[in-house]
Amino acid sequence: MRPFVHEALPGRVVFGVGSVGQVADEVATLGAARILLVVDEASKAVGDGIADDQDACPTEKGVASAEKVRRHPFAPYRLAEDGDNLVLIAPGGELTYPASERARLERVLSGAPFAPKEIGGESPEEFAAKLVAYGILVRV
Repeated sequence: MRPFVHEALPGRVVFGVGSVGQVADEVATLGAARILLVVDEASKAVGDGIADDQDACPTEKGVASAEKVRRHPFAPYRLAEDGDNLVLIAPGGELTYPASERARLERVLSGAPFAPKEIGGESPEEFAAKLVAYGILVRV
């Protein structure tokens, strides 16, 4: 079969001889915090090797106060109201915030790069790190 790359935003499928060796580069290119790795029983050993590769499957770390992040350009999301709360529906699940966080959420979802220290509020580093873990923000 001829090698190919299929893009279906926000994901990509890379297929062909040697593709396994490109996983870490693909993860870095996409700015992904997590990946979905699908293997069958015959390729389980290869999948286990990729899962053990820290470059291909990085462990999430915190976001430093001055570290720049921005909204992932291809991550779908929806911000909904639920009574006195806002619910951010993201690829990684749902996050609930008090309505008082609306301005901060709109700032981080605008797409413009920012550092946690610029958004204020309580625990801005933790706030940004959670959004990175849920696939909404990426490091710049």
